Parts: sequence; structure tokens; C-alpha cells
Amino acid sequence: MSASKTKALRRINSLNFFAKFVLLVVFISAHKSLFADLHYYPYRLELSSPKITFGLNEPMEFMLHITNLSTEDQTFLVPGSQNKGLKMIYFSFFTVDENNHYTEMMREVREIKMDTSRLGTVNIKNIAPMSTITIPLFINDTLNYSSKIEAHHAIEGLKPGNYKILVCYYPWDEAYTQYAFNKISKHKTDSLIPDRTDMAEDGIQSNYIDITITEKAYSEIVFAPTTYCPKHCTFCHHVAHQHWSKLERYLRRKTAYSGHKRKESHNAFDMEHHRSIAWISDWPDAILASLPSYTGRTFIFRADGNYHYVAASWQIGKINRFRSFSHRLFYFCFRLNFPKHTSNSTRFKLIRLRPY
Repeated sequence: MSASKTKALRRINSLNFFAKFVLLVVFISAHKSLFADLHYYPYRLELSSPKITFGLNEPMEFMLHITNLSTEDQTFLVPGSQNKGLKMIYFSFFTVDENNHYTEMMREVREIKMDTSRLGTVNIKNIAPMSTITIPLFINDTLNYSSKIEAHHAIEGLKPGNYKILVCYYPWDEAYTQYAFNKISKHKTDSLIPDRTDMAEDGIQSNYIDITITEKAYSEIVFAPTTYCPKHCTFCHHVAHQHWSKLERYLRRKTAYSGHKRKESHNAFDMEHHRSIAWISDWPDAILASLPSYTGRTFIFRADGNYHYVAASWQIGKINRFRSFSHRLFYFCFRLNFPKHTSNSTRFKLIRLRPY
């Protein structure tokens, strides 16, 4: 091969290398610009339902699960007892054609029109790492529509058919968002506060789920008997007949304990897996350390095609009045402590269960 041809090949190879280098730089720059606005949000919203077929006017039950995917605690704003303003959680209904094109058929009205005779407020929930909180949502629950934010959802003008639905979460209309979230903007983001959760300024959305709406009422949710909830379950029987006083006595007997041995039998009773329970709240994040202290949970029960909201309160610990008086008298007379404990910190007893 001649020297001129060798020089020409070297020049071509150098040009090819330079062109590849330029293309690589352009690709990296474009790649960074494409992903520059993406932000990692350490949580997931998942919508679920115990069934997928509903009658047009029957109550529809859904659960929104918010999961903390990070290794640190995250704060989240939830509706709580909100009864005015704008909904922070609302539904959107879509249809999908043969070309996989989504068309929004209905978006729920966000304005809240509820009874405001009672004070309502949103809540800030703390979610532990890799933990989940659940928010109940009900559509067409006319019994509780004007009094419970969980049931303040309705569909208007929606025809029977197959739909994909999701929920949108937009909390920025609430004043308390400044204590729970860092607003992440596409254009400008303020300085981030470490103890707050990052939230997009446009809000976030859940996954899609498929449902079918028919003209007539569909069958009820079917549950198979379990160890905790047998076919003839006393707990569910009282709920079905709305015998709240009987349910209170039954639950008091099943959950009460005083001492570590009785606590084992209390832990063996499972309140959460009964077919009559649509939703049960978590225990409070914190309670007062002084005795006696109090804790509680709220229930949403299924009965006769309707949903009933019930609150239960438990007392933790007990102060023995006679021993407390004896302790003061003994110390006053002899400057010695009374030889008996004046309190019982292992006592746990249901004191109240009432619809609200």
C-alpha cells in the first residue's frame, strides 16, 4: 500500500473517532436535559377495590394505600374530618378504545358541600419506613355523603360500561401543606426542609384499576369463613343487626386484659379480619404517658348494603384511689411509702363504642 493511501486511511479513522466523540457528548447532554426535571418521590399511591363490578347507583368501595418506600419517616396530609374547601383526593374515570387511547369521561367535582355544624380538619400522618396507611373512599354512599369526607364522592352523568379509574392527590389548597411537604416545581424549587416530604406542585396520581358499571345492582362482596371470622361470627352478627351495645360488651370482653398473662389472649383476638369491617383505623401515633391514658380506633362497618361509622375508646392503666389515699396517709404519718402499688399500667379496657 502506498504512503498516500495510508495517510488517507489514518485521516478517515481520526475523523470517525472525532465524529463518534462529538455524538457521544451530544447524547450525554441530551440525556441529562431529558431527565433534569425528574425528581424521586419516596412513596407510592395504590388504588384497590374488593370487587370490580358495581350497579349504577350502589355504593362503591375503594381503598387508597399510601406506602413509604424510603428508609426514613415521611409525613403525609390526609383528609381526616375535613368538611369544607376543596377535596385533596378525587376520582377520574376513563374509557380506552382499541388503539389504547384514553378518554377522560368524568372528573369528580372537588368542591366540598358538607354539613359544617361540627369542626372539621385535615390530619398530618407519619408513615414509618416501608409502611402503608390506608384511606377509605366510597362513591354513591348517600347515607354518609353529607357528613363523612370518606363518602363525599359521587358520579354524575356516567353511563353503564367499562372504565379505568384512578384517584388524584392534590393537597396544595390546604394551609397545613407547608408543615408536611416541600413543593417541587418544574421551574423553581425553594430550599428543601429535611423533615418534610417532597411533593410535586401538580400533585400525584394512583394506578389505574378496571371496573364495570351495570344498570342493575350487582352481587355483594363474597367472603370465605376463616379462623378469626367463622360462618356464624358473633362479632359480625352484632354488626349486621346494628346492636352496638352488644358489640361493645363483646369487644370489651375480647380485648380487655390486666396483667401480662391476659395480654396474650388479647393479642390472639384479631379485630381487623372480619367480613363486616370495611376499614379500621391505625392506633394513634402517640398517647399521653400519664396514667390513666386513653387510645382509640374508628371502624367503618358494612351492614345491609350501607356503611356505618363507629368510634371505640380504650383506657390504658388505672389509678387505685384507695391505695393512693393510703399512700398519702402512710407517708404523712410515718414518712414511708405505702407497700402496695397505687397504679396498674398493664390494664387495658374498652370504655366506649358509639356510632358517630
